[in-house]
Amino acid sequence: MWLSLHFQRREWSLLVLLLMVFKFSYEQGCGEPPDVPEAEPKLEGRRPPYAVGTNITYSCFLGFNLHGESVAYCVMKDGTAQWLPLNMNCDPVLCGDPGYVLNGRQLSHVYTFGNNVTYVCNPGFELANDRGPTGKESYTLWCLPNGNWDKPAPQCVAIKCPPLENPENGAVIYKERTYRANAQYTCSEGFSLNGPEERSCQEDRKWSGSDPSCTEITCPEPVLPGGRIYDISKNNYKVGSLIIYICNEGGEKTKNCEMPREWILE
Repeated sequence: MWLSLHFQRREWSLLVLLLMVFKFSYEQGCGEPPDVPEAEPKLEGRRPPYAVGTNITYSCFLGFNLHGESVAYCVMKDGTAQWLPLNMNCDPVLCGDPGYVLNGRQLSHVYTFGNNVTYVCNPGFELANDRGPTGKESYTLWCLPNGNWDKPAPQCVAIKCPPLENPENGAVIYKERTYRANAQYTCSEGFSLNGPEERSCQEDRKWSGSDPSCTEITCPEPVLPGGRIYDISKNNYKVGSLIIYICNEGGEKTKNCEMPREWILE
């Protein structure tokens, strides 16, 4: 009987101890609510400890969307007041691809809030807006909290080479002077082209090659075996010149300087 009474007292003491621990934990309550990245709890002036049964609602920061639960609960578990694990994520807002730019490219491909996309133009092209080239090497867009980009995608337009001047006694012809455009050179009659007949506008804003020139065409020193020059036109040895010879055996002969740089005996 004494042994039975001893165990009853021991069990009673353990029960009282457990009740005291439970009461202490209950009164102690939960500590700081769980930390959720990119979110904040609506505490409404409340501070720890939080009584068992308390619930706190979370909201995501501007620019983030809620996925999962948004309420944390303070409960008694294993004799301790604690917050239930919160299955909640705040994911950044998606702005989407800002778009393809003709003759340009994106340097990054992250389209969520807090990130940016930078555009650059391909070689031979430059950034421009409605007023023309901007003179900038890159163009950056930022993803806003509302899911929109802060500005539209840019334009990439072909660079321009400087105007070309006509060579003396010649001409240069081109429709455009933008990247990859071609220019053709010609000379006036009686002149030949020295240098490139065609030049192209390059990505460095320079024309390929160098400026050609137009050189007057002349025939070589005239020679007529068995005769001597009697008279020569004022054009000397230019194309169209006429030379009159007196033959040693009598009579006259004439030669014309004609293309291609030859004297033609008449």
